Amino acid sequence: MYSFLRKPRWLAFLLLGVVGAIGMPLLGQWQINRYHDKQAENKVVKDRLALSPVPLRVAVADNATIDDGASQEWQRVTATGTYDADRQVLIDLRSYKGHPGYHVLTPLRLDDGRAVLINRGWVPPEAAVDGPRPNPTPPSGTVTVVGRIRASQIRTIGPKANPTGTLTVLTRVDVERIGQQTPYRLAPVYVELISQDPVPTDELALIDAQAPDAGTNLSYAMQWFFFTAVGLITWPIIIRREGASRAKKAKP
Repeated sequence: MYSFLRKPRWLAFLLLGVVGAIGMPLLGQWQINRYHDKQAENKVVKDRLALSPVPLRVAVADNATIDDGASQEWQRVTATGTYDADRQVLIDLRSYKGHPGYHVLTPLRLDDGRAVLINRGWVPPEAAVDGPRPNPTPPSGTVTVVGRIRASQIRTIGPKANPTGTLTVLTRVDVERIGQQTPYRLAPVYVELISQDPVPTDELALIDAQAPDAGTNLSYAMQWFFFTAVGLITWPIIIRREGASRAKKAKP
């Protein structure tokens, strides 16, 4: 009745079923692990955002590296200095409430000789398709900012920034690359602005804290487990029906 399973086409079908029965639960478990990882990250984000702001020099030591800075991500900090409008850069491909635009990063020069990049917020592109890019001018004079530490962004996919020259627009916040075009040393992190004294008078929209989304991974995990269940149910049914059909045709 089931001798047809020895045929190449059905052997391939069996092999596909075995691979699916093993692979799909593993993919589901991987998504569950990712869910728990992101839940842990969310707790870190929540705990750090609940802490009182500390001076940037306390959170990020003078000799800190990119990796050291990443370990302090989401800590709220304060910093006082003056903005360097001439070395402001835009981060392209950023959205706000579903609309495309830019993030505006401006170096804030500190009294210890360093500077830190401040993400002052989101701005929409100019109305004219071929017109100039937005260039919101930061306030002059001394300002005190409160913000969240964010880690320098690492390229995974997408265009690679030109390693030479002066860039005014980038696709990610690469602190090291931006630091190549400043005459002073940048802190190995950047800061998302929460508030500023004096209060900003520009039209930039402040960036909300966006913790990792764990719900998507849980949904994907449930889908993989559902596909596994469907496969385990339908796979033997197909074989049984095929066998029964062949047995019926073989009767005299």
